[in-house]
Amino acid sequence: MPRTLFEKIWQSHTARTYGTRDLLTLDRVFLHDMTSLPAFDTLRERNLVVADVARTLAVIDHTVATAPGRTEETYPVMAPTVRAFRREVTERGIPLIGLGDPEQGIVHVVAAEQGAVLPGMTAVCGDSHTCTNGALGAIAFGIGSTEIAHALAYQALWLPRPKSLRVTVDGVLDPGSAARTSRWRSSRVSRRTAAPAAPSNMPAAPSAPSRSRSG
Repeated sequence: MPRTLFEKIWQSHTARTYGTRDLLTLDRVFLHDMTSLPAFDTLRERNLVVADVARTLAVIDHTVATAPGRTEETYPVMAPTVRAFRREVTERGIPLIGLGDPEQGIVHVVAAEQGAVLPGMTAVCGDSHTCTNGALGAIAFGIGSTEIAHALAYQALWLPRPKSLRVTVDGVLDPGSAARTSRWRSSRVSRRTAAPAAPSNMPAAPSAPSRSRSG
């Protein structure tokens, strides 16, 4: 049966299936200074370690000023957050692109610029704009802090198996519009149709195996 690129990538990264949920293995986990700190707290509380630092990249971008020449102290109210984030990733050996790095930028843009996301990959980040990396032929999406902790500890996530939707755009785009404009517009229109509710008797997905380490 013919499959879409999305289906091919999803199926090739599915390690286990339970009902309507799949355990999706992750090629990349991107972190930033806003949503990642609660995830690190969870790792510490559960005595878990980062599964694969080589597949993880941290970028300082959400809680800093945008003015040229800015430092952590330019936006002093968030300086403690930036310092805490840098300390957490450094202690775990996670590669970090900080304020002084010439490659520093918005995390989901840096991911594409640095070739960290490639065709056929799966990638997650605590940023809803992560899905824009799907333009590179990858499956990329935003997740919450709890899921970030799970992604870091197991390099995988339990997720509901998604459906595919074909969107056809006819005509000519207005000046200043691009593929991204069409994507946001189609998303806005599709949300008007309510998704069916999940059955109330659906069993819970099993927990991932423990990978805790004492010490």
